[in-house]
Amino acid sequence: MTRFKITMAYDGTAYAGWQVQAGDRTVAGDILGAIRHALGEEPKLFGAGRTDQGVHAEGQVANFFTRTTMAPAAVAALLNDNLPADINILRADE
Repeated sequence: MTRFKITMAYDGTAYAGWQVQAGDRTVAGDILGAIRHALGEEPKLFGAGRTDQGVHAEGQVANFFTRTTMAPAAVAALLNDNLPADINILRADE
């Protein structure tokens, strides 16, 4: 298993915050959905912090374990292809 660190920016206007909450759209929930769709996995996503409803971020960091053998830049690009325009993975690192 490989651990990927992702650094992201997002406009939190449409979100109920970072942390997954049943029935609400969250940043972590959308990122997990992108991972599920792009990599076919459902990892735990560990955020370095969390934001409240409507809060934006310009360098939020999170990490997850994956079985993929793709290069970090390819993972970032694939996740961005599967994320809405208001969340952007700036980079991924092993």
